[in-house]
Amino acid sequence: MELDDDDIAALAELLHSYPGLLSDRVEAAARALTQARAAASEVTQRYANARSGTATATSTATATATQRIRLAAALTARRPPAAHHESTDGSEQEDAAGARPPGASPERQRGHRWLTSKSLRQMRQAGVEFAKGKFTADESSAIDGAIGAFLDLHGLDRPALYQRLFRKHEAAGGNGNGNGSGNDNDSGGSGPGDRAIRREFWAAMAAILPRRQIQAIYHYVHRRYHPFNYQGPWSAAEDHRLAQLIEEHGLAWETISRIIGRTGTNCRDHWRYMQGLSHTQKMRQQSNGGRQDGGDQTA
Repeated sequence: MELDDDDIAALAELLHSYPGLLSDRVEAAARALTQARAAASEVTQRYANARSGTATATSTATATATQRIRLAAALTARRPPAAHHESTDGSEQEDAAGARPPGASPERQRGHRWLTSKSLRQMRQAGVEFAKGKFTADESSAIDGAIGAFLDLHGLDRPALYQRLFRKHEAAGGNGNGNGSGNDNDSGGSGPGDRAIRREFWAAMAAILPRRQIQAIYHYVHRRYHPFNYQGPWSAAEDHRLAQLIEEHGLAWETISRIIGRTGTNCRDHWRYMQGLSHTQKMRQQSNGGRQDGGDQTA
């Protein structure tokens, strides 16, 4: 059964009027729904009052409130167990939405799955296309608003969410081999574990932007919100440390990322830059040395 925003708001108010009847998580969702409905009503009223003035674009606040209503409704729905797939970059990823919910279109379901390169190719051959290219300002705003709603529902702040969202399966002690008492399934409190948080988060992001493939959303969120981004220029000490870590761990960029405090992509790109710079310096030294040797030979 499809619920419109009025039905969702009424359900939220009903749930909120019976504290203790349902789980804390559902009650938190109900509170978020009620707050979102109130915010949407307030913004709608302001828009109506100003309607006789200069026409403006759709209110960002209204869009955010609507996103919160829909996201909270999605998060309170029961979802089937997640499957696992190999992503396009070769790493194992969790299925964001599991099996297709009743009434969901095949196109919408496909956007929720971590698809292999083969699956994507088959979908393109079948005429299924996702939006490509740079994320628009509206898409960026939608993602940021959805993250805010997700934080409200789970009682998290942004640093806590990003730590749990981007943390890989790592062992205690941070060696990154995944063979220890890591807390991937332990939230450290009464809430869901890291894996459940990630599964729920990416399902919510896919629901907000159904025309984007979930791998694209993942890479966008990773670039924009990963706490290791925007660390500034590399120092000579970091260059030396990076070289040492590569000797110890090889090209295991995620492991190196956790140790050095920069993203795996940043570590990989900087290492390539260092390799290119080293090659250039060697070529110059050989060129200079050749001229000196030639001078000695003619002396």
